[in-house]
Amino acid sequence: AEPDTDTIEENQDGTYTVTSVEMNPDAYDSYRFTGSITDYSVTEGYAVTVSVDGTETTFEELTGENSGSSDGSDDSSDGKKLTLHASPDNPDTYCDVSFTVDGEVEYGDEAEPDTDTIEENQDGTYTVTSVRMNPDAYDSYHFSGTITDYSVTDGYDVTVSVDGTETTFEELTGENSGSSDDSDSSGDDSDGSGDDDAGGSDGSAQQQRTLIIDGTGDSEETAKYQFSVTGTLERDEQRTTVTDGGLPWDKVRDYVTDSRAVGLVGNGQDAYRFTGGLQSVEIDGEADVKILEG
Repeated sequence: AEPDTDTIEENQDGTYTVTSVEMNPDAYDSYRFTGSITDYSVTEGYAVTVSVDGTETTFEELTGENSGSSDGSDDSSDGKKLTLHASPDNPDTYCDVSFTVDGEVEYGDEAEPDTDTIEENQDGTYTVTSVRMNPDAYDSYHFSGTITDYSVTDGYDVTVSVDGTETTFEELTGENSGSSDDSDSSGDDSDGSGDDDAGGSDGSAQQQRTLIIDGTGDSEETAKYQFSVTGTLERDEQRTTVTDGGLPWDKVRDYVTDSRAVGLVGNGQDAYRFTGGLQSVEIDGEADVKILEG
């Protein structure tokens, strides 16, 4: 043990609580004790081997009950394995995948506990988030109970499997309720506005505007951008320009879906025509955003 970092604290009832703090992978800590161990906790998503006088055991056996956080982990390990596979065709690493379970959950071998998260909600459920999955990346989790909700960053594809069998979040939740559903809903809204448009009252709602990402003036640097709209979206080739031959990055093809664009702009400007509202926009680098009416 490391007395400078590990702790032994006396409780009000005369018991003592020992904490090995931030153990490194493959690290060992040891303590001498009398009496019996009455409770325990292990940071969720981590595995620890316990031995007493050289004989391997478990905290469950030592406490005589399944009461610690390891117990919850065991329950989830006895449950199902969910594997996420980000499509190799995804444009970049801005792919976040979240799902909520009403049972226990822990990190699998292919998750990254340093970046991915497992958070307990006020209603006792857990929300898991695989953060910024690379194209063709895998994350895995062990869980018990059922998946009740989910979200996937719009414009990205992720394959879901449980215990090796491919499925979908829609099938697992039993409804179309995740962010993918929101995309479907926006499609329904578009249909609805189309119907209204037929009546002639929604011409303004379908009026196209132009969004310009302008990097003109910087002959060496590029700016990365992504944005989404509530309506339709398409590239405006006529207003897209490159100044003085541009940069090599200007030749990289931008990624555009019906409602989302991800791209790079160098010494020039990228232009898009869209309907509806501007839902979100992120610029990483030096570039201006302009919106032209009509």
